[in-house]
Amino acid sequence: METKVFNNATDLKSMLQCLLYCDDPVKYISGQHPEWSVLFDENANSIVARNNVTKQFVMMTL
Repeated sequence: METKVFNNATDLKSMLQCLLYCDDPVKYISGQHPEWSVLFDENANSIVARNNVTKQFVMMTL
């Protein structure tokens, strides 16, 4: 099995989909200043990610 490696340059939606649905092991390498904040929104039953630098916002409904 190949380990998938993600970092701050990875497309976040692809990374979240892989974390939810891939069978391969996953490794995340963050920089000294992580740009992404990821949280679970109970009200919307979604994973929400926000880039603190670019203000990009991604939401995936579970």
